[in-house]
Amino acid sequence: MICDGIDKNNNKTGLPSTWLKKAKDLFEKKISFSLIFNLESVSFEKEKDVIDIEYELIGKRESERGLLTYPFDTGILLAVDYLDKSDYPIHPNYRAFSIRVFQNDSHRSFNGLLSVIKNLSKYLSFSNVKDIRTGLANQLSWTKEVRFSNEAVIRSISKALQSIESEEYKKGNFIEKYLKNISNISTFGELWHNFENYFWRIQIIHFLQQHRRELGKVEIYEQFTKGLLSLPVQLLQYESTKRYLDQIYNKLLGIISSDIPNDKKGDLFEALLLINKIRAKRGKFQFFLNGMVVIDPSKPRDKQDSNEFDVIELLINEAGKAECWIYACSIADEYRSENQEPITKLADHIHEIFSDLIVRTRYVIPRNKNAGDWSPKEEDAGRNYN
Repeated sequence: MICDGIDKNNNKTGLPSTWLKKAKDLFEKKISFSLIFNLESVSFEKEKDVIDIEYELIGKRESERGLLTYPFDTGILLAVDYLDKSDYPIHPNYRAFSIRVFQNDSHRSFNGLLSVIKNLSKYLSFSNVKDIRTGLANQLSWTKEVRFSNEAVIRSISKALQSIESEEYKKGNFIEKYLKNISNISTFGELWHNFENYFWRIQIIHFLQQHRRELGKVEIYEQFTKGLLSLPVQLLQYESTKRYLDQIYNKLLGIISSDIPNDKKGDLFEALLLINKIRAKRGKFQFFLNGMVVIDPSKPRDKQDSNEFDVIELLINEAGKAECWIYACSIADEYRSENQEPITKLADHIHEIFSDLIVRTRYVIPRNKNAGDWSPKEEDAGRNYN
């Protein structure tokens, strides 16, 4: 009936012929959409229904034409459903939804994907962010499978936090003040209506108030760091919140410049780069993948890791175009020979899959480590598209 443009009474509906053709192509499987990521339990105000949410996430005006055309003009399709139950308690003025994001197999657009994530960002739980990172990374990987290895970077940032508090603050004061300033940004107030994020914040504050003397234990700092790296990047770039990132960056730079073993400096340098990138506002939206490891499932389990990519920055620039910056981070003298092949392979694959995406590759090395200057310096890695 849809394909023929008639209603249940066999009367003509007057739908445009282009819409009828698209519907027919869908039913005949000439157009197919693949799942990119699936988000469970995203909280929205009770007043919003699935149509309201769909309009908001795709950035369309409220019109029938807006919803009927967007899967074809953006290449993105959303499935928003009410959730009967959730793993976490739901705020009384909110309700939970599941959101699945699909992409047209014959019209792949990274612009469309990033735009939806941008519109979702102020609602996402830490688990949602993890699912999005995995979904996007699987799209970028030439094997379609990845894992993330960022434990060493999290430990490096956590130890920097510990050092800041032991040398410059009373125990817990740095984290407590940082959390307060993060929570006070009203633009991202929706984040705390999600129970997972709310519990992370309250649990840390409770620990600081009740167990301040036990802050020598690194676990609380790692818990804080994991949550921090899952928050929207823009939230961390306001004047009141960026100054804490500046302190973390300066502390990492001080530690790596000190007399410590070289095997520790590699992880510290990667952490230094990540914090430096997060604190630098670029474009309209930024999203980071840290420690993405491409997996080759055809190999034995202990040999599946193909290549690791330290930092990948995904952004929407001021002109509204999507960009992907791949950073190969190294403190070795032979950094080009070590990183050229994998960074080239990844850039070529991404360009092949997402032809609309601006791709840039960079080596990141210490500015002058022999003179004690470990601040990150970027060099063109030779693979750039669009």
